[in-house]
Amino acid sequence: MEELLAKYFSGEASSEETEIVKNWRAESDENAKAFLEYKTSWAATFVNDKPNQSILNGIFGDTVDEVVLEEPVKIVPLWQQRPIQVAASIVVVISLLFFLLKPNYEDQPWGQILTEKTVFELPDGSSVTVHKGGSLAMGDFEGVREVQMTGKVYFDVERDEKKPFVIQTESSQIRVLGTSFVVNSNEKDLITEVMVESGIVAFGQNQKYFGKNTMEIQLKKGEMGILAVGEKGIKKKKISDDNYLAWQNEILTFNRARMTRVSEVLNDVYGLSVAFENPSLSGCYLTAKYNKKSSDEVVKLIAETFNMTYEINGDQVTFKGEGCQ
Repeated sequence: MEELLAKYFSGEASSEETEIVKNWRAESDENAKAFLEYKTSWAATFVNDKPNQSILNGIFGDTVDEVVLEEPVKIVPLWQQRPIQVAASIVVVISLLFFLLKPNYEDQPWGQILTEKTVFELPDGSSVTVHKGGSLAMGDFEGVREVQMTGKVYFDVERDEKKPFVIQTESSQIRVLGTSFVVNSNEKDLITEVMVESGIVAFGQNQKYFGKNTMEIQLKKGEMGILAVGEKGIKKKKISDDNYLAWQNEILTFNRARMTRVSEVLNDVYGLSVAFENPSLSGCYLTAKYNKKSSDEVVKLIAETFNMTYEINGDQVTFKGEGCQ
C-alpha cells in the first residue's frame, strides 16, 4: 500500500489506483488515520521542490489547511529525486510501515468483559485468546510480564528465561517461561483449571484465599490441574477432553461422544443452544472430526450422520428424527 500511496501523492496514480487508495482509506478509522499520517509526512519531504498546488488540492481536499506555494513546479518521481530527498522519503516509508504494523495497545479492550472471542497481541510477542465472557488486563510489562484474567483464556507465551510470565486469577497464580496452555477461571465457584498444550506450567494457590502456606505444582504437556477454594491441595491429572482447545482452534474431535456432550461443545465453540425433538437422539454416539468448519457446516454433517433433519433459529438448533439404530 505504501507504494500506491507514494504514487497517489505524487500525482502519478492511475484512476484505478486512485480508487483503490480511496477505498482503502474509507475501510476503517485506522486506515484513515494512517492516510493522514502518510500525507503529512509526504508533504514534509518536499523541502526544496514544491509539488503542484492543484494536485495537492485534489489529494488533500478539505481535510487539511491550504498549502500555500509560491509557484507550481514539476513533481519529480521518488527514484529521480536527489539523494538527500530519496533518503528522507525512505525514512517516511519506514515510519509509515511501523505505524501501520505496530499494535495499538491503548485501543485494546483491557479489563472489559468480552462479547466475542478476542485475540490480544502483547508487547513481548505473546498471543492471548480470550473466550467470550472473559477478560484480560495487562500491567506495564516493563519490569514484570504480568496479566490478570477472568473466564477462559488461551495463552501462547513467548519464551523469556530472564522474565517469567505471570497470570493472576481470583484464586490462583500461574508462572511460565514460554509455553502454550488454557486457563479456565470460574470466579463464581472459585475454581481454576489449567490445561497444558506444550511446555511446563507452574500452577499455584494465591495468598488471598490460602494464606501464607500456599502450594504450587508443575504441569507438563497433556496434563491439567484443578484448584478449588475450600479444598486442600491442587488436583493433577491427564487431559481427557479432546475438545479443550476447540473453542480456540475450531478443531472439533469426537470419539464415540454422546450427543449431549456434542451439544456442550457446539455451545462452547459456536454459541449454539442444541435441543432434540426426540429425546432418544440425545443418546446417539458420534465419531467424527471437523476441522475449522462453520457452525452451519458442522450441524449439517451431524444431521447427515444420523439421518436427522434440523431447524436453525438464530442460535437455537433443533435436531429431529427417529433416533439411532
